[in-house]
Amino acid sequence: MNAYYLKANTALELTDALDSAGLNTGDDNKPYYGQCGLFAVDFIGEIFEPTGNTLDEGTDDERPEMASVGGFHCNVYSTESLPAPLAAYELSAPTTPARIIAA
Repeated sequence: MNAYYLKANTALELTDALDSAGLNTGDDNKPYYGQCGLFAVDFIGEIFEPTGNTLDEGTDDERPEMASVGGFHCNVYSTESLPAPLAAYELSAPTTPARIIAA
């Protein structure tokens, strides 16, 4: 199984690219995880990582401050090649993916 990691600047740009590739993103372009023919699509959206700072909003319950890594993300899984309309959005495989599926 091949894992393709995609990133676009906006959610609309990403859903339009998925639609162009024939990987319909569902009703009203709502993020989802689903099967599209020979492809499994995991629309993640924004990914957040800790900044290294801690927040305490007066509740004595500290939590890590989070910040977006930028862009909107989607993972596509298939035994097939990545459809051409998605090639411009492909990233190198991350060292520690935010989300994966069991193979």
